[in-house]
Amino acid sequence: MVEKKSSLVKWVSSKEFVSTVILLLWVVIALLPIVFIFVTSIKTDEEVYLPYITWIPQKPTIKPYIYALFGESPFSQYIMNSIIVAGTTTAIVIILASISSYAFSRFRFKGGQAGMFAVLASRLLPAVSLLIP
Repeated sequence: MVEKKSSLVKWVSSKEFVSTVILLLWVVIALLPIVFIFVTSIKTDEEVYLPYITWIPQKPTIKPYIYALFGESPFSQYIMNSIIVAGTTTAIVIILASISSYAFSRFRFKGGQAGMFAVLASRLLPAVSLLIP
């Protein structure tokens, strides 16, 4: 019996090819603003205010980063405030969620199933999506 050699090239269907191209196009469109923000952050002030967009800076600089991290800006204080607020909020939410989840799972009380359903249903939609009319 003769064994068939497998080809190194895997042929893809046109449906897979089209879906891959669409996905890659979507990724490029999604990443384009992030790349633009980074490129703009390393431009000089003169280049930022030009009336046309340049994707490659003529004189790249990291001066704004040095100013934000080590200069006179209160950037470190802002970061510390954010860490304190986020950490405190996270700790409070974890403590309260642990207590309420223990009560919902351990004790049987009137309205317990409805309360648990309400908690789960409230997590289905992000709060930001409720702002859209």
